[in-house]
Amino acid sequence: MYSYPIKSSMVKIVLQRLRAISEENGEEKKEENPSMASLKGKEKSGKGARSDRSKVKCMKQWSTWAMKKAKVITHYGFIPLIIVIGMNTEPKPQLSQLLSPV
Repeated sequence: MYSYPIKSSMVKIVLQRLRAISEENGEEKKEENPSMASLKGKEKSGKGARSDRSKVKCMKQWSTWAMKKAKVITHYGFIPLIIVIGMNTEPKPQLSQLLSPV
């Protein structure tokens, strides 16, 4: 059996994709390097910072939910929308004329 060599670039790509998937699922991103926290600057302290973070998280979750619903509505509603628009034009065709390929 032949085994393929694993390149470090492959590992990095896989890790980036796994992080992106975990962020989409709403999991918290963990700090990999504690020294990076000091480079990011000081965070707000107190209850206001928590509510700001929760508002941002809520907005992200809401926008993700809304985009998923919009995708489903667009997927199932596009052809019926075209049929309705076609039936309201002049001259008014019948449904069979709209659906036939000729």
